[in-house]
Amino acid sequence: MTDKLRQQVEMVPLLLGQLDDERRCQLLRRELNRLIESLYDPNTEVGWRPSRRADPFSGEAINWGDLTVIDVELHGARFIVYIEELDPNSHTFGSWIEGWARAWGWDDVMVVMEW
Repeated sequence: MTDKLRQQVEMVPLLLGQLDDERRCQLLRRELNRLIESLYDPNTEVGWRPSRRADPFSGEAINWGDLTVIDVELHGARFIVYIEELDPNSHTFGSWIEGWARAWGWDDVMVVMEW
């Protein structure tokens, strides 16, 4: 991790305390969609294709053509993240998303996956 990225990650909890709940949900949704986008490489035939970074999820049923975070809701202190276009049993992918959210300072995140 670069020093600049480390500084940005360390600022997340501070910034989150200064945002209202709706904005916090929007921010988490945006960042997790960017994380999902990081799994793709450009391709001349289809536009975008899952890269080798997506290999850990190759055994899971995922529609890579429309995979996205569709909503984030705050229930108490827990953020519920709804991701569409994958099998609800895609535990490796869900854990990966939750792990990155925690690394970025979102302490209580639960991922709900649906087709």
